[in-house]
Amino acid sequence: MRPALLLLLGGVGAVLLGGPCGAAGAAPAGPAGQEAEALALLAAAAQAVQERSWSGTEYVSSWQAGAVSSAVLDVRHRGRGATTVRATPTSARAPRPGVDLPEAASDERLLTLLAGHFALAVSGRSTCAGRTTSVVEARREDGQVAGRFWLDRDTALPLRREVYDTSGRLLRSSAYVDVSVAGGPRTRIPATAPAARVALADHAAQADESQAEQPQADRPSPGTAPPELPGGFTRLGLLPHTGVPVSSEAYSDGLSTLTVSRQPGGLDPEQREGYLPQPVGEGTVWVRPGTPEQVVWSGAGEVWTAVSDAGPEATLLAVAALPHDPEPEDGLRARLGRGLARIGSWLDPSG
Repeated sequence: MRPALLLLLGGVGAVLLGGPCGAAGAAPAGPAGQEAEALALLAAAAQAVQERSWSGTEYVSSWQAGAVSSAVLDVRHRGRGATTVRATPTSARAPRPGVDLPEAASDERLLTLLAGHFALAVSGRSTCAGRTTSVVEARREDGQVAGRFWLDRDTALPLRREVYDTSGRLLRSSAYVDVSVAGGPRTRIPATAPAARVALADHAAQADESQAEQPQADRPSPGTAPPELPGGFTRLGLLPHTGVPVSSEAYSDGLSTLTVSRQPGGLDPEQREGYLPQPVGEGTVWVRPGTPEQVVWSGAGEVWTAVSDAGPEATLLAVAALPHDPEPEDGLRARLGRGLARIGSWLDPSG
């Protein structure tokens, strides 16, 4: 994954609550000028993680299905080079790796999705790892906070990040405890950027045209991988596979990621080991809770796998829009129905 995607918009996040970062005050939905300022700050952050070199210690945590996964990471990045992330020995329950995004899913396109799906605003200033930060909030249509970013005022680097589900529960968070940034001029962050949205939208259109030019053999068959999925997930492009009959598509809403993979065949019972059944539509999917969450099922003669860090509700909402084989008469749903019928007969005094 590209460093900017990993540290700004994607992957598993975390925070040491009550630790090195100050709390951000709640902010109402801002006017257009404030949204332009927030977008400019995020664009500067995406550029900073590409160009600057830094190292630091980061706490990461996720909350899924009542379980907490956390890790302490040693992060080192060389400007325009590779990012090395290593878990420290104290990280006994580190989150599983997040969702990789295709190279075509540039930072600009993810920022376009973020601005398109959420209202952006600057809520004020705070501190993180001893540095002054600007706090940018992303809010849903109902005004609820979906995500927050703490961006260093001197370097524009993202130092802390939080993502919330639709119920307001914290899903993922990340925060640097300490960070050292290589020398360089102060990042110039414009107060507003009214033309930013137009420029980013143009870039997204160019990415769509680039994907359309891919050879048909490398693209999924029409109609099986929709361009949009419920919950605001937009298709970003194909993920590469070599030598295996698997097709994978990457989706994002700007805050969370989702990959959908499919291959010919049927779901083997052994593939469901460690997964929990969950009714979806007329069929059943099998869920492995965690971060990211994994869902497998059969549909239209193929085995499907969805991997997402968006939370259970959002993941299942997106999965429900994909093909599913109906549950057979002797399947899980039928057995549950017969069990409920028997319980009902015990309670019926006329029986």
